[in-house]
Amino acid sequence: GHCFYDPQREPLPGLLTTFPPSLSTLSHLVHLDLSFNQLLSVPSCLLRLPELSTLLLCHNRISDLPPDLGQLSSLTYLSLIRNELVSLPSSLGQLKVLRTLDVSHNLLQELPDEIGFLGDLVSLELSHNKLKQLPESMGALCSLRELVIYSNDLRLIPDCLNKLPLLKLDVRDNPLGRPPTPPPLLPMPDHAEAKIPELHLRLNQHSFCVSPAGCHVFLPGGAELLFPPGCLKTTAKMRWAEKRPDRKWVLLEEHDILLSRPLELCPHGITFLKPVEVCVPYHRAKRGEVVLRSFD
Repeated sequence: GHCFYDPQREPLPGLLTTFPPSLSTLSHLVHLDLSFNQLLSVPSCLLRLPELSTLLLCHNRISDLPPDLGQLSSLTYLSLIRNELVSLPSSLGQLKVLRTLDVSHNLLQELPDEIGFLGDLVSLELSHNKLKQLPESMGALCSLRELVIYSNDLRLIPDCLNKLPLLKLDVRDNPLGRPPTPPPLLPMPDHAEAKIPELHLRLNQHSFCVSPAGCHVFLPGGAELLFPPGCLKTTAKMRWAEKRPDRKWVLLEEHDILLSRPLELCPHGITFLKPVEVCVPYHRAKRGEVVLRSFD
């Protein structure tokens, strides 16, 4: 698994693409490093090594793992850094004594529910993948101490991880709290353009209706909501309210400042077929502060 470099300091990959079946006769082999090669899959002969506890397959070209991966019942350390994995097999959950799993820098879009069966897992590295969500079964990983999931496409961390009080999380570079990216709007033909109805609400008006024709809503205080035509199939009644700044409403990172009160639209869970534009202006607070100092 050692990497050699050319004169320009670029890594030189190995030439191994497969292994002879006779490798399975090494019944007492416990550590195997096949990193920095040209493997496209995990050789089947490796699955017949009953004592193998450490397997490193980093920097290869493996796109999937064998469905009978669970045969490696003695495996405690598995590293597949920088391959081309798009999924993990459900048999992964059969590796009952696995303590470290590193599948960072791959193309994973989801994890199998069976990952929750890895009761001895201590460290899980999932950074630099394409994960959009984590399975609820991960709440059963009672031994997990480190979960590295930065640089994915996660917009929500499941509550099940709150059951793991000793867990250390690294969630950098994820779009946490952001809505899913809507598809781009198709340009409307000039003859099809129609004026969107406007609705100017008074202070005591906290509800309004949006029809399939769309609506441009002006809220008291200057906020605007633009519902484009076709964003709903049927008319829906909406309610709005301004909330006091609170951590449960807005996720602020270090050095972030909230420039306006959170705006809530109800009912929650409505699916819009087109993006809704929201504009909330910033109003400078007029109230000052008085500071008293005592020199006693």
